[in-house]
Amino acid sequence: MKKITLFFALLLSAGMMSCNKNNTTTTPTTPTTTNTTPDNTWTLKGTQYKAALVLIHDKNVLTATDGTPSGSNPQVNSFNVFFKNVPTADGNYKVVFKPQDSLAADEVFLSAGLYATSSTYMPAGIDNITAKVTMVNGKIKFELPDTKVFTTKPSDDTTTLSGVIIEQ
Repeated sequence: MKKITLFFALLLSAGMMSCNKNNTTTTPTTPTTTNTTPDNTWTLKGTQYKAALVLIHDKNVLTATDGTPSGSNPQVNSFNVFFKNVPTADGNYKVVFKPQDSLAADEVFLSAGLYATSSTYMPAGIDNITAKVTMVNGKIKFELPDTKVFTTKPSDDTTTLSGVIIEQ
C-alpha cells in the first residue's frame, strides 16, 4: 500500500511540474520598473533612513528628516529635493547639479546630509537619472532610483542615494 501511495504521489508531482497554462509571453510596450524602496525612506552609503518628517519649506524644497529638528543643533539626517516650482501634477524630473534658481521646470537638484560626519552629498548630474513625482491626495511623492552622489567634507567620498519620500 505504501508503494502505491508513493507511486501516485510521484506521478502527481511529475504531472503538476509538466503542466503549463500558457506558453505565450507578452512584452509591455512601455518599460516598467519595480521600486522596492519602502515609502518614506532613503538610502545613503548603504544605510536606510526612515523619515519622521517630510515637508515643503523655503518655497520649493521637499525635505525629509529622520527625526524632528529642534533648536540650533538639529542632529538629524536629511534628504532634500530642490524644485524650480513645487509640483502640482505627476511628472519626471532630470537630476542635475546646478543652483536652484537656474533649474528648468523639469529638473531637480538633490542633497542628503549626514549629521554624524557633517557631510552633504550631492549628485554630479551627469548620469541621466530621472526621478518621478506622483501626486497622492494633493501631496508630493518623490521617487529616486540609485543615483551617484559625492561629498568633499569631511573627505572625498562617492556613493549612491535612493529613496521614496511623501510629503506629510
